[in-house]
Amino acid sequence: ALHFADALALFGKDSRAALRSLYLGTLVGLQERRLLTLGKERTNGQYLRQLAKDPERIWFAQLTRTFDTVQYGELELGREEFERCHELAQRLVQE
Repeated sequence: ALHFADALALFGKDSRAALRSLYLGTLVGLQERRLLTLGKERTNGQYLRQLAKDPERIWFAQLTRTFDTVQYGELELGREEFERCHELAQRLVQE
C-alpha cells in the first residue's frame, strides 16, 4: 500500500515513476498473497506465467502491457490510463 500512496503522489510530477511505483506495489502485493515469488532475475513475463488463475492473470497481463509500453516505449501516461492501472493494481492485491 505504501507504493500505491507513492504512485498517487508522483503522478502529477512524473507519470512513468508513478506507474513504476504502482507496478512494484502490485508485485509486492501478489507476493504477499502468495500468488508469485519475487526474484531479481525474473522478468515481467515470468511473473505473469506464475499467476496460474484468472482473473488475476488477465488483470496482471493488462497492467503489465501498459507498464511495459510506458516504461520501455517511453510513452506518456494520461490520468485516465493511470486510474485504470491503479484500479487493476488494487484488485490484484485485495482479492
